[in-house]
Amino acid sequence: MLTHKIKRLALLGFISLLTACGGGGGGSSDSGSSPETSSSFSGQVIDGYIKGMMCSADIDNDGVGDIFATSYTDSQGNYTIPGLSDNSQATIICEPGNDGAEDIDRPGVPFIGTLTAPPGYSKVTPISTLVTQLIANGKSLAEAEVLTRSFLGLETTLELDVDFIANGDNAANTAAQAVHNLISNIDSTESYSDLVDALAQVVIEKNEAQEELNISDETTSELVDQKTNESSGSGTNTDSLDTQAPVITLSGLSVVEVMQGGNYIDAGATASDNADSDLTDKIVIGGEVDTNTIGTYAITYNVSDSAGNMAAQIVRTIHVIASNIDTGSNSGLNASLLPPQVPSL
Repeated sequence: MLTHKIKRLALLGFISLLTACGGGGGGSSDSGSSPETSSSFSGQVIDGYIKGMMCSADIDNDGVGDIFATSYTDSQGNYTIPGLSDNSQATIICEPGNDGAEDIDRPGVPFIGTLTAPPGYSKVTPISTLVTQLIANGKSLAEAEVLTRSFLGLETTLELDVDFIANGDNAANTAAQAVHNLISNIDSTESYSDLVDALAQVVIEKNEAQEELNISDETTSELVDQKTNESSGSGTNTDSLDTQAPVITLSGLSVVEVMQGGNYIDAGATASDNADSDLTDKIVIGGEVDTNTIGTYAITYNVSDSAGNMAAQIVRTIHVIASNIDTGSNSGLNASLLPPQVPSL
């Protein structure tokens, strides 16, 4: 995940501003000389123009910003990073600021996601973010751009590092929003950056397999979600989560009578699940039966599946009753169970 760390280099912009304003000490300059201009790098964040993003330069390409802009992007998506003369070796990272970010084309709708641009780019867009992740997965800049154009259905000669809104390039504008919508609409707990990374892997795999893949394909989002699941080792799309509980079925009767002093052998139960199939060996049986003591006992059966769904508990009731054979008295016995009386001679 892309995160920020503040390094001492972040102070360069502030120090440069102080110097330009005459701060940090006295002295005078020659009247005929030109004031020194601190180095800085500027660009734009665009889906539509995105306001409220904080941009930084990742100089050592470890996924963490090293030099930060002095303010959030404005209504034209403009950012300026002081202390950076160019970004030929730096990746630009832009994330929503503390007060959130907004796509000017979608008033009132927060923009959520981290956008990046590879070294050499100044325009930070969903398109440049895909290019960055393709490079992170082993492609050169030229290869990444070819794959991106093909996936997005763009002209093979289209320049990607441009203000496509100002240029009136509707195809690129539509493609950028399509990338953002694809990532945003995947129902996942994975980060925006991780989902774009998964998309880049899918694009590469399909290209190596010589299989066509286009952003308009209905299966693209499913492939991205599957890729993130492979990476995380667990499903994240709530549409595919297993929410169905297993079912326990008793073997034998639900109510059993046992003679006092006799033996009780439980008949057991079986359990089945829509995803895990047979869970019989996972059943947890609870309760005990003391056949030496008259009374009512309960044996419980519980089981849960691998998704944590708990089956409805099943209970078997066991009644331990007195023996019907009593040599001392016939009281309380069923007469039909007694041997016939033989009259004395």
